[in-house]
Formats: sequence, C-alpha cells, structure tokens
Amino acid sequence: MFGKLQGRLYTTSIVVVMLIFMVGLFSCYMGLGIVQAEEGASSSTHHQRNEAESMGFSQLAWARKHDQQQSFQYSTIPSGWASAGMTMNLFQKLDIQLPHTVKEQFQLGWGAHTPGDRWATGDLLFYNDGQHTDPEWVGIVVDGEHIAYAGPEQSVVYRSMRDVEKQHHLVGARRVLSAADRVRFSLVLRAGDYIGTPYVFGSPFGQTTTFDCSSFTKTIFAKEGIHLPRVSKEQAKMGQRISLHDIRVGDLLFFTGRTSHKQIAHVAMYVGNGLIIHTYGKGGVQYTQLNHPIWKKRLVMARRIVK
Repeated sequence: MFGKLQGRLYTTSIVVVMLIFMVGLFSCYMGLGIVQAEEGASSSTHHQRNEAESMGFSQLAWARKHDQQQSFQYSTIPSGWASAGMTMNLFQKLDIQLPHTVKEQFQLGWGAHTPGDRWATGDLLFYNDGQHTDPEWVGIVVDGEHIAYAGPEQSVVYRSMRDVEKQHHLVGARRVLSAADRVRFSLVLRAGDYIGTPYVFGSPFGQTTTFDCSSFTKTIFAKEGIHLPRVSKEQAKMGQRISLHDIRVGDLLFFTGRTSHKQIAHVAMYVGNGLIIHTYGKGGVQYTQLNHPIWKKRLVMARRIVK
C-alpha cells in the first residue's frame, strides 16, 4: 500500500514539474513577444492608442496621411472654441503660447487680411459665415493646398482650402511661426506621411519604399533642404547638443543598440507629447513613447538641427 502511494506521489510530482516547466516556457515565449512588440513589432492597436493620446502633430499627420476629410459632414460648422484649442495645443509644442480664443489669435503675428496671398505651412487662416466681420473659427495651413482644423470628438479634419472656401468666408491670415518653427512643423508632418513604411537595414537613401533609422531621418530632413550624413553615429555630430530636458519638436534623439554598448546605433525624431517617430523592426516607421523602458535606457543624447 505504501509503495503504491509513494509511486503515485512520484508520478504526480513529475506531472507538476512538467506543468511548471511548460508554463515557464510559455511565459518566456510571451515575454519575448512582448519585448519584440515594444522594440518595433507593431500592432494597429498600439499605434492607434499612441496617436489618440496625442492631440498634436502625430494626430494631424495621421489625418493627412489617411485623407480624413472624407469622414465628416461639411455642413457642420467648425467649433471656434475647439479650433482655437487645437492651434494653441500644436503651437505650445513649438514653445509658442497662443491665446484661448479665435478673436485673440487673430490679433497675433503678421500677415495679410485679404485672400490671394501665398500661405506657408503653419499659417493660421480665419473663417466665418460671411455675415460677420469677426472670425468664427481657425484652421492651420498644412501644405500649399490643404488646411487642418478641429473636427468632432477631438478629431482633426484635413481638407482642401478650395473646398473650405466654397462654404466658409476667409476673413484673413496670420503668420505666427518663425522660419525655423515652420521647418520643424513641416518635418513632423512629413515624417508622419511614412507611418507603416517597412524597416530594412541598409535601405538606400533616395527611395521611400523602405527605411532604416538613419535613412529615414536623412530623407525627412533632405525634403526641407537640410543635409544629414547617412548613418546615425555621424548624424549625432550634426547641429547642437542639447540637454535631454530641453528637447523640442524636430530634435533628433540618439540611442545605443542592443549590443553596441555605449556606441550610438539608432536615431529618432521628437514629435511632442512624449512621442518619438522612428523606424525599427517589423513595425517600420512608427510612433513610440520616449519614456518606454527600452528606449529610455538606451537614450544617449539629443541634437538640435533646426535652430
């Protein structure tokens, strides 16, 4: 009897050990999967969450990339309060403080108060229903043909100026951003155009079907007429080194690699709201939280290219 009981206990012990071992293997596998996802194996849910958290440049870039103008009824008059809030939020990320109201924002900067001028990225265009003299809402010039403004439920609408002016009267425009600020604004928007573009190490500069980290930043800056070297460790010699506590939209951030110890092996661009945009792993070009443990641990320095 004792021998049979001892045998059963022995068998049970083996089963328990095997179960623990299998659970351990499964946990390691899942842990590896999580690490890969954190380091670049993206999911649409991950990106959507990051973009939704940023009522800023990443959300504006997303609306532009996906032509979000098709999502809303144009008969809805944009909210003056929401549109002023959106411009205030975006400009704050460029270290520029705007007033809370459309009327006050219309008094800032300089520019023409009549249609027909050549607008630049970041200019503010003010509209009303044509029955009043004061502006009722404000949009931001994204490129030569489109503006963006606050839509329903904290969304961003990206729409052609021509279509907007069929329904709304352009009161005037104001230029608040400096030339350098307009470049930084444009850099972040251009970078967002490539969200999801595949990562391939050694991708040649001059094409945009694939990127690695440094060919991506080199491409984005080249579109603004700024030359960067091809590799991240050489890019880390450009511009002015700044404190990690003083980073601004458009600054480049440099990181060590998995096995590069203290040597720079990765570069990203800061886009505000605690987010960086870069390309890495299966996710390709993506937004990532700068304070993520993996990237926070590897962060080496920040450089300001646009002054």
